Amino acid sequence: MASESPDHSKSEALFKGEDPRIVVSSEEVRDDVGGLTFEQYAAGGLGRHLGVFSTTSLIIGRIIGAGVFSSPSSIVSSVGSVSVSGLCVWLEFACMMPRSGGEMVHLEAVYRRPKMLIAVVFAIQAIALEFTANGCIILSSNIIIASGHVATEWQLRGIALGVITVVTLVHTFFPSLGVHGMNFFTILKMVLLLFVVVTGWVVLAGGVSSVKDSRASFYAIFVHFLRLCC
Repeated sequence: MASESPDHSKSEALFKGEDPRIVVSSEEVRDDVGGLTFEQYAAGGLGRHLGVFSTTSLIIGRIIGAGVFSSPSSIVSSVGSVSVSGLCVWLEFACMMPRSGGEMVHLEAVYRRPKMLIAVVFAIQAIALEFTANGCIILSSNIIIASGHVATEWQLRGIALGVITVVTLVHTFFPSLGVHGMNFFTILKMVLLLFVVVTGWVVLAGGVSSVKDSRASFYAIFVHFLRLCC
């Protein structure tokens, strides 16, 4: 009977817990767990789950949040114009620090002590306050508005909690359905934003008679932004 190879014996001993001092490479671990090959892992469900379209939809869906649909008028009203100053600032930061990470990269360059401060703050903010929580609160508010009722703060929170629970259950037990839903809502977001952009072009061209001065937002573009900053 042929004897086992030394590498296979070491890897098998590691998984059996016989000698924790044995160190094996990631390739050995990948090829030895359960006696399956990497191709068999992928076929069994441990491989890639999202295709190019779904991955693109996931990224775009994270970029286009719920805020752009819930409070664009108040943002434009506060800024006072459609100024491109903010875009110029972001482009400047991106040219200075061409790294992935968004605001965290810029803030880490300023607040370097204590170490990992910005990373921890961003992690807490992303988990507790960011995208998912805001989206659920906005959805619960829209549900109440559509129903014609006035809800208390705790009622809004209860609906938001129910929404995130349903989403979690769908992605846990029906991941394929969750991916298809993500793709659908991402396409819907892009269509709605395209509609908003085209509508703005129509108004800017004077196609809506109820708007007296269609170019009012472009007067003194940087003035209001500078007032806010100063």
